[in-house]
Amino acid sequence: MCWWRQALWRLFVKLVNLLLLVLILSPGVLRASAFDTFGLGSRSRAMGNTGVAISTDISAIYYNPANLSFVDNCLSIEISRSLAELEILLGDRPAGYDPLNYESLQSGRGANTQLPSHFALAVGYVHNFGLPWLKLGALVYLPYSGIGNQSTSYPDQREQYFSNSIHFELLGSRLETQLIHLGFGVVAADWLRLGAGVSIMPQSLSRAQVYTKNPVNPTEVDMNLDVRQSANIAANLGATLSPWKFLTVGLSWRQGQHYGLETENEIQIKGMETSSEIPYVQEINTVSNHSPSEFLAGVKFGKGMAKVTVEGSYRRWKDYLNSHGDIAGFGDTLEVATGFELAGSGKALRLGARWVPSPVEEQTGRTNYVDNDRAVLSVGGGYPVSFLGSRFDLSAFVQLHIMLARENTKTAGTYAGCTEADNGLVCDENLELPGLQTGNPGFPWFSSGGWIVNAGGTATWKF
Repeated sequence: MCWWRQALWRLFVKLVNLLLLVLILSPGVLRASAFDTFGLGSRSRAMGNTGVAISTDISAIYYNPANLSFVDNCLSIEISRSLAELEILLGDRPAGYDPLNYESLQSGRGANTQLPSHFALAVGYVHNFGLPWLKLGALVYLPYSGIGNQSTSYPDQREQYFSNSIHFELLGSRLETQLIHLGFGVVAADWLRLGAGVSIMPQSLSRAQVYTKNPVNPTEVDMNLDVRQSANIAANLGATLSPWKFLTVGLSWRQGQHYGLETENEIQIKGMETSSEIPYVQEINTVSNHSPSEFLAGVKFGKGMAKVTVEGSYRRWKDYLNSHGDIAGFGDTLEVATGFELAGSGKALRLGARWVPSPVEEQTGRTNYVDNDRAVLSVGGGYPVSFLGSRFDLSAFVQLHIMLARENTKTAGTYAGCTEADNGLVCDENLELPGLQTGNPGFPWFSSGGWIVNAGGTATWKF
């Protein structure tokens, strides 16, 4: 290697190490996780979001950190973009089912089907640092929408006073997430690879001291504010077994985690300093995102040009927390996927399919969680390029997520105090206003469906 390439290489290594140090020391700008929906890495995404047994690129840091030991020293840059056509239809309410002054609400009843464009950049780095039995990896994922965004809403009739709409629970702001994964993989034996990693999410802590000068006009306030950032760290463990050359078995487990905002407001009111009820203390906890714990198992068949992988993923949605930290009542799911790759001389053709059942039960009561079963079809390819004596692998993928149509109808007898209406639907009455209704935007029924296209490409420099 000539002197200028050696100098360029040393400069590049210093810059990359500096970048990784900044990423490791700055977890407070993160959110997670769009990977739950679209996966990671052009190869894995093109093969039905499979990776626990077949990933041999930076995506191993998410699917199975043990597979990092297969990855060449590299720097990867991935760009992805999503487009969606989603629909939520709201059933007309019978006459008399709106509360008094319902028409004066700040927003008319509707549905929010707008999803972010999900234009995002992922940068990953893998290196053995001179140890042939060890690989260390780091990845940062940055959507174009910004850093540290958080958005919540009420899942029931309370939302009528704000947006007065219902929306897709597991999409939307979940696709605008920033995150970091760190991990390592080791060669334990010729037939066994082991690995571990962490996912880091932020937890915002806020304490406000509010002083109200005029108890009649609460808009006149002064406030002290103390905001801190802490980290929420979850583990990712993996193992890969290769008992025969034509067969690989991958196993991994990801710990569930959530993040959001914990707030405490201390409220002082002028003229009421001697009251035993002062100061008022408000404790408010919100959850902007919840990624469930997950167990993955998969096999890869083939040792030549053709490879086939089959994978299952068990996700524990029963622990899912809604925007206000309450158990949402979802059910666990089992996803299945398959992928195919035909590769030779660095060129590759890839196909995949995945079935993603919804964890959301039918919404027959007050809540309006919107979600659909998804069928995912994917295609992609890879092509090697040489430049200045270095090898670059270029890959691309396209995914089609089909949201199977679903209808939710409110039923009678779901809640105590309700009586069956003439039409057999749930009586959504406000007990303080006999004969009038609570104004739940999802009453008496709603349906949902649509599609999402996710596409992108990856450039990997191997050195």
